[in-house]
Amino acid sequence: MSYYQLEPSKVPLPLVGQPLYLRGNVPGIMMAAVDEVVSNTKAPFDLALMSALTAGSIALQGVVDVQSPTGFTTPVSIMTFALAESGERKTAIEKHFLSGLRSFQREKKAQYRQDMVEWELDHEAWSDSLKGKKKELLRQGAGREEILEVLKSMSAEKPKKPKSPTFLYDDTTIEALLQGMHDGSKNAALVSSEGGTILNGHAFRNLPALNNLWSGSDCSVERRTTESIEIIDGRLTISVSVQPGIMQDFSERKGKAARDIGMWARALIFTPVSTQGARFEYGVKSSQVEMARFNRRVTELFRLVEEDKNQNGLARHVITFDEELKPYWLGICNTIEQEINLGGRFEYMKDHASKLADNIARVAALISCVEHGVEEPIRKEALQAAVSICMYCSDNFSRLFNSVPQPIRDAEELCLWLNRFSLRGIRYMKKNRIMQYGPSCVRKKSRLDAALDWLVLSRKIAIGRYGKTGYVDIVPWNPTELYRMAQEVSFGY
Repeated sequence: MSYYQLEPSKVPLPLVGQPLYLRGNVPGIMMAAVDEVVSNTKAPFDLALMSALTAGSIALQGVVDVQSPTGFTTPVSIMTFALAESGERKTAIEKHFLSGLRSFQREKKAQYRQDMVEWELDHEAWSDSLKGKKKELLRQGAGREEILEVLKSMSAEKPKKPKSPTFLYDDTTIEALLQGMHDGSKNAALVSSEGGTILNGHAFRNLPALNNLWSGSDCSVERRTTESIEIIDGRLTISVSVQPGIMQDFSERKGKAARDIGMWARALIFTPVSTQGARFEYGVKSSQVEMARFNRRVTELFRLVEEDKNQNGLARHVITFDEELKPYWLGICNTIEQEINLGGRFEYMKDHASKLADNIARVAALISCVEHGVEEPIRKEALQAAVSICMYCSDNFSRLFNSVPQPIRDAEELCLWLNRFSLRGIRYMKKNRIMQYGPSCVRKKSRLDAALDWLVLSRKIAIGRYGKTGYVDIVPWNPTELYRMAQEVSFGY
């Protein structure tokens, strides 16, 4: 079968299960480190996997972009959220997987502080020299043009302020994050193992900016009183672990806005099963070999950013897929598109579906680069693992945001309630009786009418009038029984 003839049904996209099965599918640096950390901390596998992908994203987002077999190029930055209760050892997991990157940042900050001391001295000396030169020119009665020429010449000698090496931001405002990316590293990460400080703080007040950075688009913020911020070719990784209650509160306050603007469509949602109550100790000494190897690997990848700098900025590698994966990739894309249709998996998650293939490509690139480097194409095992991970996150997205529209949810609940009467041999029922005694969700006229309209469209009921009374026919496919209708409606059903 050729590339363009592959049928969507040939790709088992909707059938993928939990990422726990990845252990045997992707041997190598990342999975070995995940298994070791899970063994040592007894934390959920999902949390460790998410942190490993986050570390890879931070290390690689300034180094590579990924190009799909259809030719679309995208960043490898990911946005992840984990819903986990207190005590799941989120902080311990993050400490393990980000220790190499945090150590690298500490080294750079130490050097930055020394550079700042030298710059302040040089800047003070230059400033004094500039003031002295201006006084001398004024004393000599130099003209305006001569003074400007000298000032321009001295301005070129002004010491350049060192750029901040900060790329990991834990608890910050979006304004401070954008300012830091403008002044320093354009490749940044917003990370928190206690996401309440992020979701309840200021970091998510400018959602369009976060979306632009995730997409690799240029980001600009105009200001009235201070210098405007402009970030060209920036990259941002977001990783937040949060308690379900805090997430629910955020969803109630800003969830609809975040969904409408597309932030949640870009996110990978992890909902790990708690291991509390089963974290028994057996006196086995913990090994750190695989974790140390993983941290060395991500630090090596991160250092490529500095090595690849040129006069135009960063020269990122573009990682591609193995040629043999073109049919498989096309099948994935077509399956996603097919599942958007009526009755499909993504019927009520079109926003999520539009970013799903993008996320699969990003995760596949992260796994591939950590395992095989930035010069090797993405292989099938990395793509299959990415599909498993992203489809697991897709299931979580569906459960978290309850993607089915309200009228359909109301209609389903009402249908179950009506079926109880159908089983008792009752066929006709007054609409006002439903509003009075039916499920609580349809005791408002607007919601009842919307639910009934949906059931009529689904051919599960029919609506009519008997005299001045509106009624519902629970068995509309059978011939109408006028005597029975008169009896049941008259007697109050």
